[in-house]
Amino acid sequence: MEARDFKKIKNVLYLLVSVFLLLNLYLFMDSRNYVKLFAESYLHSLMNKEKTKTLPELDEFTIENGKIIVKSGKEPKLSELELQDLIKDEEIYQATKLNKNHFEIKHYELQDGVYYGFSDDFYLTNSRFYQLYVPLFLNACFFILMFILYKQKKAIENQYQRIISTYNKRIEKLEIEASIDPLTQLKNKRSLEKSIILMKNPKLLLVDIDEFKKINDYFDSNTADNLLKHIALIMSDFASDNGLEVYRLDGDLFALLEDSIEDEQRYEELVTELMQELKNKDLSIEYNNQTASIVLTITMGLCLENENTLKKAFIALKRAKKDNKNFVCYSKFLDEEKEYFNQLSTAKRVQSAIVKDEILPFFQPIFDKDKNILKFESLVRIVKKTPEGTEVITPGAFLAVSIKMKQYEIIENFIIEKVVQTLVENKDITLTINLGGRDMIDSAKNNKFINLLRRTGVAERLVIEVLEDENVSQNEKIKDFLKRAKELGCKIAIDDFGSGFSNFAYLLELMPHYIKIDGSIIKNITNDEKSEKIARTIVLFSKSLGIKTVAEFVCTEDIFNKCVEIGVDEFQGFYLGKPSPTFSQEEIDLDFYQLKEKDA
Repeated sequence: MEARDFKKIKNVLYLLVSVFLLLNLYLFMDSRNYVKLFAESYLHSLMNKEKTKTLPELDEFTIENGKIIVKSGKEPKLSELELQDLIKDEEIYQATKLNKNHFEIKHYELQDGVYYGFSDDFYLTNSRFYQLYVPLFLNACFFILMFILYKQKKAIENQYQRIISTYNKRIEKLEIEASIDPLTQLKNKRSLEKSIILMKNPKLLLVDIDEFKKINDYFDSNTADNLLKHIALIMSDFASDNGLEVYRLDGDLFALLEDSIEDEQRYEELVTELMQELKNKDLSIEYNNQTASIVLTITMGLCLENENTLKKAFIALKRAKKDNKNFVCYSKFLDEEKEYFNQLSTAKRVQSAIVKDEILPFFQPIFDKDKNILKFESLVRIVKKTPEGTEVITPGAFLAVSIKMKQYEIIENFIIEKVVQTLVENKDITLTINLGGRDMIDSAKNNKFINLLRRTGVAERLVIEVLEDENVSQNEKIKDFLKRAKELGCKIAIDDFGSGFSNFAYLLELMPHYIKIDGSIIKNITNDEKSEKIARTIVLFSKSLGIKTVAEFVCTEDIFNKCVEIGVDEFQGFYLGKPSPTFSQEEIDLDFYQLKEKDA
């Protein structure tokens, strides 16, 4: 049974409760109407001249000047108020229940200027059947059916909770495996980034082995790997002795990390101690039955700041190499001035693009496994005319600065309006548009977007790609916006799934139509077993929920074939199609336009 049956059973239960209430109301009203129907039928029988021989005499009378003039039968016992109601409504009916089946019924109506009717006691043997037994029987049936559905719903919920738990444990295991360097068994760069985020006062020291590339060039890879393992053991012992955590980031680059409020002096002492430690170690390489002793030197970059710790440590390491120093500690003067002027320059270019209407949507096709185009993802670009030709600038060069310089909202509005207008002008295409948490927490912007979709009627051909972060699963405004968009016909996709905030449980809450597997997983799927396992797990879990998967960053035929093999539904990447300003398949490649995408 599909996960969507959760909602189906829930909706059926709601429907049954509504039917149950309406039916009870109807039965209650019908049990009262039963007596009235009898009275009307009885009256019409008395009025039928052919059958009156065996029936009691009918009361006949007229009303003149407010007085009753009897023509036949008994004089009706009517109060002044009842008489006024009879004159006004031309009919009066009253039924009083005396006991279980005993009723006193009074019923008169006007026919051809004469009032006909009766007032008498009756025993109605079927009234209890209509008033009690039928409602009891039907209510019992409804209660049994609702109980069965409720038990089924609980069983499905328990089953999927177990599935979610199993998948989360599997992902957790894969995450742990993906956080370990396979050669040295030290934690890797991914693990370092997570550790830094969790620390209040991270202190990071990057350690680079000088000229290690020459060892790779002069000896075989096994020899270099064995030396790295030896160095990793030395670094591990040093870290253990000094209360540090050790990581291998890449190649010959290691990192030492701790959560501390110590000042620079402690780390200068650690640097000196580490350099002495490596100098005192007898390091040798065995190659071609010969043993060669080597002396290692290191270059180090230190960052004591809490923000962008890793990036700033790399800046310090880069400066140390540039200045040919053993050690440099990051300080703001190293990059702040340059970064500030770069931001000003970028902000100026963005402002110029806004004024000149140079912010445009490009469209990258998304394919099925038979390489048929299904839809297009809308991507923001700045297109500028230069003396050298047309330059296309991608978001990596300006989006972060535009957010900081408060230009992002203008860009966002431009793209939303142009994407919707494109859908209005092209009735046979479907587009996707990216919205992050910051785009969906503003109620005014949400209402403007929803009203735009209502006015243009393009919602059914629009897919909203939601950037997967913690805001999506925690913010009620975002959930409400997505619900409203889905009610209009929009499809929902979770973008970059697997990039860091993956939570299978909240997928059941959002129930998107698509999951886009993060490009960092897809691009390594053919040469990294862990990436393949993660992708397979996401695909398998998505299929169990009835959610389609989309592979991003499909840049080679091998990656495409592997994605098809593991069951991915849709595919996007430069191997299949590049971003283009139009939808023509002949014009998808940017080379056709002689445009050059530029990241800086």
